[in-house]
Amino acid sequence: MPVSYNQENMRDCFCPDCPTYAGAEAALYCSAGYSKQQLRTNGCLCPQCPVYENNGLNSTYFCVLEKAQLEQPE
Repeated sequence: MPVSYNQENMRDCFCPDCPTYAGAEAALYCSAGYSKQQLRTNGCLCPQCPVYENNGLNSTYFCVLEKAQLEQPE
């Protein structure tokens, strides 16, 4: 199940404070997918983000790479 793009996650999202964030988009990249802007990786706050922890994510730089794909329980 992917990360929900909702008000709670938007409120908790660390993307706007991230050094890689370009500031022109709504963020929550783990849900929405990578940025349409060309970004330079300059550090990643994903592992410290409550959305990351609450959804059991395990990769970083969703703004540059892709939205989170969560493992399905077996």
